[in-house]
Amino acid sequence: MSSGENAVLLLISVLSENTRVALQLIDLLGANPFLTPRGVEQKMGLAYNTVMRAIGQLQEDGVITAVTEARRDRVFCAKPLLGILEEPASLTPSEPSRPGCQVGVSSRPTQDSSFLAILG
Repeated sequence: MSSGENAVLLLISVLSENTRVALQLIDLLGANPFLTPRGVEQKMGLAYNTVMRAIGQLQEDGVITAVTEARRDRVFCAKPLLGILEEPASLTPSEPSRPGCQVGVSSRPTQDSSFLAILG
């Protein structure tokens, strides 16, 4: 193999490692849309530089943004995900997935209505 081919193979292996770590970070963001590099380093057992490369990749892709400007103890947030989590829950979908199948609140009294009145 030539040195150029070796360089390409090395580049592909590095890119795939960064992508793998970035995808694992996205999994972590599903549980908590905020992260710190040191926290990720400890949870995932990775080197700090590896974590920072993955964070940089997610920043470039617009998945996360820095919340603090500090050089140490930086906090990053997945603002698009946070926006989804902060949306109010909808009891009635805008379009039912199947005719006759609609989630909603019934106007009929039920056995549980007295219980709900107590909570209300």
